[in-house]
Amino acid sequence: MFRHSSLVIAFILMLSNVAIAQTGGWGTPVNPAPKQAERAPIVSEKDSKPIDLAQAEKALEQAWDASPLFARNAMFVREPAPMFGAFSARASNLFQAGEEMLTYAEPMGYLHRINANVVDFGLNIDFLLKSKAGRIIGGQENFKSVSFVSNVRNRELMLNLSMRVTGVPPGEYVLEWKLKDQNSNKVAVIVQPFQISQ
Repeated sequence: MFRHSSLVIAFILMLSNVAIAQTGGWGTPVNPAPKQAERAPIVSEKDSKPIDLAQAEKALEQAWDASPLFARNAMFVREPAPMFGAFSARASNLFQAGEEMLTYAEPMGYLHRINANVVDFGLNIDFLLKSKAGRIIGGQENFKSVSFVSNVRNRELMLNLSMRVTGVPPGEYVLEWKLKDQNSNKVAVIVQPFQISQ
């Protein structure tokens, strides 16, 4: 647990949303279709060569598992994203004291664990609020956990994060979100410099 200053830090974390598709490229079924149907090739109009989707999916799984945890499209946004990829970037990182700061992010590379023909995955999330010089103003370890159980290896996970900062003077600060994979030792940090206006 981090030590907090006497400054008031208000924070809210909105639950992550997962886009779940039962077939296709969104996730790999735990119990895939029969082998013959799974290996049915598709012909690309571009080069007329067969594409083995099952083989491509297997290669994607291996690359995903080998990848470090990272957050794609991590940014301040104007409003919570209603679905994966439907974010609206905020033009500035300048906020009024107490104004809600919304962050959108797409975690990538987290591990899927298969238990009794279902898949579980999730993240534990810390946060830190720092001065521009790096002095810790506040924060919390394991501030929030998001866990999911699915029938497929979902790879479309999005986070809508919300923070309000009050009781600090105008100036430059840094918000850090630390994402910790629940099924491995993988860790990713989202670093977001921002300013509190006069």
